[in-house]
Amino acid sequence: NHGSGMNIICRDKNNFDYEDARQKLTAWLQVDFGMRFLEPHYCHIKRKIIAEKFVEDIDGGLNDYKIHCYHGVPKFIQTIGNRDLSAHTGNQNFYDFDWNDLGWTFEDYPNFPEPISKPFCLEEMYQCAKKLSENFPYVRADFYEINGRVFFGEMTFTPGVCFYPYKKTWTEKIDLKLGDMLTLPKEKYLFWEK
Repeated sequence: NHGSGMNIICRDKNNFDYEDARQKLTAWLQVDFGMRFLEPHYCHIKRKIIAEKFVEDIDGGLNDYKIHCYHGVPKFIQTIGNRDLSAHTGNQNFYDFDWNDLGWTFEDYPNFPEPISKPFCLEEMYQCAKKLSENFPYVRADFYEINGRVFFGEMTFTPGVCFYPYKKTWTEKIDLKLGDMLTLPKEKYLFWEK
């Protein structure tokens, strides 16, 4: 619960290497993820191991709907699919909530080759993201749609360590547009104090 990429996938409990998993989890619990990339909010999370039910389509066919929220208002949705988590590949598009393609991307994944359909549960995802984000200047709330139902993924405060280099569609203009959506509180943040 205190980092990124700290996942072990178990597709078959009969062939699962429990000792290897135990060693990885023990090592991960020792990592101060906040110091790794200077994301101080991770430093104050009580470190835990979370076991979740395996979602069959997590690799490949399942789209990940990442709703970027500013001051409790969902502003746009990043959709990632065709994912191979081990190779860190996939496709993505960015949409508004009328499902218009915004025409830019963070470019860590290329755009989908074909337009993707608007999720059936988009309004429910929007309302959930709105509620979850109401106390934060910025947060990304992630969801999945499986058999017509919404599933919560995670909340992320510094996606991509807040580092997206300018390339083709990700420009300084887009960067400033997103930055203008954010107003940081005036009170002092004490991230480093425990």
